[in-house]
Amino acid sequence: MSAPWRALGRTIWVGVASLALAQRVAAESALLLSVDVNSLVGRIESRFASFGWEMWVMMGYLPVVNDPRYVRAASALAPAVVRVGGITADWVRYDLSSAAPALVDPLAPSMLLGDWPTADHNLTISAFETLLNFTHNAGLDLLFDLNELYGRNCSGPAPSGAVQAAVSPGVWCTGPWDTSNVRTFLQYLHDRDMVGGGSSLFAFELGNELVSLLDPIANTQDIVALASIIREVWADVPAAQVPPLYAPSTDACWDNATFAIMRNITGVAAGFTYHAYPGGGGVTPTLQQLLLNATWLREGIMTGSKSQACIDAWNAGPRQAGLQLWVTEASSSYNWSLPAPAQDSFLHGFFTLPQYGQYAESGVGIVARWSLSEQSPFGTIKQNSSRPGPAGGWDVAADYFLIVLHKRLLGSGVLSVTGDEGSSVLAYAACSQHGNGSLVLVAVNPSNETVTLSLQSQAQPSGSMLRRGTGTRATDADSASMLLVAPRQEYVLTAPGGDLASHTPLLNGNASAPLRIGDDGSVPPMPSRYVAPGDAGADVLALPPQSQAFFVLLEAGAPVCT
Repeated sequence: MSAPWRALGRTIWVGVASLALAQRVAAESALLLSVDVNSLVGRIESRFASFGWEMWVMMGYLPVVNDPRYVRAASALAPAVVRVGGITADWVRYDLSSAAPALVDPLAPSMLLGDWPTADHNLTISAFETLLNFTHNAGLDLLFDLNELYGRNCSGPAPSGAVQAAVSPGVWCTGPWDTSNVRTFLQYLHDRDMVGGGSSLFAFELGNELVSLLDPIANTQDIVALASIIREVWADVPAAQVPPLYAPSTDACWDNATFAIMRNITGVAAGFTYHAYPGGGGVTPTLQQLLLNATWLREGIMTGSKSQACIDAWNAGPRQAGLQLWVTEASSSYNWSLPAPAQDSFLHGFFTLPQYGQYAESGVGIVARWSLSEQSPFGTIKQNSSRPGPAGGWDVAADYFLIVLHKRLLGSGVLSVTGDEGSSVLAYAACSQHGNGSLVLVAVNPSNETVTLSLQSQAQPSGSMLRRGTGTRATDADSASMLLVAPRQEYVLTAPGGDLASHTPLLNGNASAPLRIGDDGSVPPMPSRYVAPGDAGADVLALPPQSQAFFVLLEAGAPVCT
């Protein structure tokens, strides 16, 4: 990441003609949704909801990552990928000296020009092993971003016509990549069996938002060169055991050169990685104006960062050729200094769940929330000196609990939902982990009114691929039947006292026990509300004002979920 400024050309989807950003869409009192229970629009793996982590910030956390409370809080997010990277990953020198200190200090402010490092900094092998121990103990998989700029001169002006770096205008990297240090590092990992098997380190990434700093042809050549080095180092193992490579970790889905990189690394890299911050700086319009607007959530998540353009390019050939597509940085805004309610507040859940729903339908493999830990609104898990313990304890962002529920409840099958278009509600569906035809409806209601949902089954035409926002309401009674919404389990989250800046949501209205991780780092009890047939209100799903919810429909009878 290179926040708070981004590469030129990033745009925020506004759609002024059709969207009044300062106003919430009026909610209807009742809504009929159609769920295709006979076919899947996609599948997600168990690591779908994942995390990113800035290299520099990770290094600063190394002294505390083995705190059992921190490990416990992180393990509730497993299985997940933790991509350690960001702008400072490209300024790491791998220090394999046995005399190196166990830990290193993160970059000092004097080593930064804006957010751009001015000198390499060391990552000792002891520090790297500390990271590996943490991810292993927490049950998390490590995607490690390698340094692509070592040996290059990054102090010259950008050539005419190149995209200027917004963080430091005129910065451009030239010269050949010196791969000696990364090759030595990879050989060290190979010789000590530190990749694959029982290790949490399973793959490598190369690059971080270099579209404005490095010629795209050089970027592509680097990816090809690293893939070759990895194959050479692991030449003694079967091809299936060679660590995969992901690249280029771009933030430029608006740039044709990005799509050329995607095409040219198909068959070389395992996957193409990119970043998505559709709300831009989150200042004008504000994060609150965006995330409480159902129309923006429905359309802006994919268009605000041009994410849909990367998905379209992927679908134009690389996907069919086996290239995976991963979002290794994702948040509503790239601004790490927003006032409350910000990315760690209850407000952000209105982005988190629709983002997951839309990416699940698209086929994207993982979506890495930025970030796992840091002392800014980005942090999913962060230190709190006021909690019990010698150095304090830990707290979590409000959507931590949404991510935990997402992992506990959803299975792999993704179903199509239509009928919410133009409404104040966004709804998504997946098979549940129970099997036997049960499914999970995930919904957010950012409006100020209660909305009730009824569900009917609706088979889509064979081979159709509905895109969110283009579906039509089911009107043919002969082809639709009502889905059983009871018995069910409900997990409805609201902000205490309507405070969208809160980090401690209420589950099913339980104001006596707001959700907060324990002093020992444990997830608090998160019991569902069980609704049986015949109970009051059992025939509809109720979404209170400004709520985020999971409904597990135990007897929905979805054939595709058996």
